Amino acid sequence: MQDSGENEIILRLNKLLNRKGWSRYELAKKTGISANSVYGWSNFKKMPSFANLEKICAAANITIEQFFYDEGADKLSAEEHELLSDWATLSNKEKQAVYSAIEAFKEAKGI
Repeated sequence: MQDSGENEIILRLNKLLNRKGWSRYELAKKTGISANSVYGWSNFKKMPSFANLEKICAAANITIEQFFYDEGADKLSAEEHELLSDWATLSNKEKQAVYSAIEAFKEAKGI
């Protein structure tokens, strides 16, 4: 079962698709993400990975910050902004190491 944060990501994705006038098939084509994955998100069965969110944002010509924060919403804290800035400088291999560390933390917490 997904938590409300995961549902929020799917809702934001749906909002982006509506705003851009894209179908899920078009999103898959523009991002190189499999259509099965994209369609799996539409019914809240799965959630896009951060790597896929990056591809979606690149295709939509928006930043991750813009994806997560609508106009008028609270801005990122200085710490969050620094984290995202640092993330952008990492190689794919380094990003994968961060993903692995996060998964280990989640596992240790029983999440």
